[in-house]
Amino acid sequence: MPNLLLSCGLLGTFIGITINLFLLSRNTGGEIPLDKTLEDIIGSMAIAFISSLTALVGSVVLTKFYPVYDLEIARDKMLNKLEYYLDNECKILLELPTVTEKVDELIQCFFNLPQNINILEQTI
Repeated sequence: MPNLLLSCGLLGTFIGITINLFLLSRNTGGEIPLDKTLEDIIGSMAIAFISSLTALVGSVVLTKFYPVYDLEIARDKMLNKLEYYLDNECKILLELPTVTEKVDELIQCFFNLPQNINILEQTI
């Protein structure tokens, strides 16, 4: 919506400038008094400035006070946190050995215990 307002303001500016150029081109021969032409030129420039200013103010107000804007920011933060969790913390959890792997490792240590004791005795 804010972008649409800015587009409408730009369209109003172009309309006002186009009217202004048309009025100036009508008076190239100097047939119309300058006082009359100046009033029309100022009026057409007012269209351009008022449409631009109104669209700009409306866009700023909608951007600042847009009720869904805060929800979009919160959603983006939540998605960033979820992505960080899945990429970093969840990966660490997935790499942890399971209970059966730890039990198998413990059993293997018990089987290798006599050999490890012999190695320790030789070292001492």
